[in-house]
Amino acid sequence: TGALTGDAGAVLSLLAHIVAIALHRAQTYPRAKLDELHDTISGLGNRRAYDDRAAAELSRLERYGHAFSLAMIRLGELESVVDRHGQPAADDVVREVAGLLEQGSRAIDACFRVSAGDFAVVMPGTGLVGAQVLAERFRQRITDAVRAHASIAPRVGVIEAGREAAADLTDRAIAALR
Repeated sequence: TGALTGDAGAVLSLLAHIVAIALHRAQTYPRAKLDELHDTISGLGNRRAYDDRAAAELSRLERYGHAFSLAMIRLGELESVVDRHGQPAADDVVREVAGLLEQGSRAIDACFRVSAGDFAVVMPGTGLVGAQVLAERFRQRITDAVRAHASIAPRVGVIEAGREAAADLTDRAIAALR
C-alpha cells in the first residue's frame, strides 16, 4: 500500500523535477550575486563593492557631515611571489592579508581587494589620526605575517575624505601611498 502508480507517479516525478529546479536556482543566484561583489580569492569585497561603498560614504558625508577615512594598502612585489613560488603561494599571501585586515578592523569598517595587490579599508566615523594609527598597525601586521616572502613590502596611504568625487578620493589615497 502507498505505492504510486500510473498518473500519480508521473505527477510526483514532475513535481520532484520542478522542486529540484527551484532549489538549484535558489542556490545558484545568490552565489552569483556574491561573486559579483566579492573577490573570490580573498573573500573581501571587490572593486565594484568598494566603489559602491565609497559612493555611499561620500553621500553620507555630503548629506549628514559624517566623516570617514580611507586606507589604501599596496603589497609591493606580489608578482615576484608568483614568479618564485607560483600563483598558489601568492593567493595564500592575499588570503592571509585579507584575514589580517578583517581581524584588525571594526565591524563598521569595510575591507576590499580592489586590484591584484591593492586593498582598501573604508573607516566610517574615523578621523585622519585614528585611521593613520590603524593603517600603521595593518602595515606592521602584514609585514610580520609575510616575512617569509621578504620581497613583499606593504605600503600604506591614508586620507580623510572630503567633499569630492569617488574617483578623486581613490586617487588621493593612492597618491598618499608611502
